[in-house]
Amino acid sequence: HNMALLCLLPGPSRTGLMGLVALQSGFFMAQWQEYFTGVLNTSFGPVGVTETQYGLMAMAFATAMLGPERAVDIMGSKVHVPWYSEALPVGHVVCHFWMGFVGVLMMLSLKETLVAAHRLGKLGESISYLLPVVTLNAIALLWPSDLLAKDARMVCFVIGILFFYYTAQMITFVMAKMRFPIWQPTLLPLGILLGVSHVASARAATHGGLLIFAGALFIYMLLWLGQLISELKHKLGINVFTIGQPKAA
Repeated sequence: HNMALLCLLPGPSRTGLMGLVALQSGFFMAQWQEYFTGVLNTSFGPVGVTETQYGLMAMAFATAMLGPERAVDIMGSKVHVPWYSEALPVGHVVCHFWMGFVGVLMMLSLKETLVAAHRLGKLGESISYLLPVVTLNAIALLWPSDLLAKDARMVCFVIGILFFYYTAQMITFVMAKMRFPIWQPTLLPLGILLGVSHVASARAATHGGLLIFAGALFIYMLLWLGQLISELKHKLGINVFTIGQPKAA
């Protein structure tokens, strides 16, 4: 996502934020699909993770060849598109195509997973597991545009960390064959901040609240990952960040 933003230059906009949200929603849904189908798809047809990486590398190479001034001129130039009433910068239009591409992949994943879950008698369970991610998407869409422009990096950081957390949980519970927790307490502070951001007399506190929440969330993630790694090492008898002694033959 960082590489794409460096090339497309959408600025502190909702378009840039939703590009991140689309990407991480897709990653979550791939793990969600594995939970109910037993298969982790890394591609749909001829397009997969590898091809996407090649596309990003090609875009970065082209941007480097153009140079910063020329890239700004191209991505900042406006064009008319049929799905929007006003002319949009080229960088935003490319982001829209990216979101559409990921959206198609997610719809394919949704169809396959719901069919598999229905056969297992777990259709309701499969839908409920999407609630935290749907909530994050809603928060990203509802965050006030003016505050997003001021705190774009912090909003992206917090939402990105939360997507990582929920996806890591899904991966872990797939391996452990455990239920994914629908109730995610980490959504509550962000939801409160969203509410505060729409109150005229209190919205100035949103920036400070985001900073505090981001710091607390980062520390919590480090502690959670440490605990998770420790439990996996013990359960699976493996080494992580250490080298074990060779076992006697």
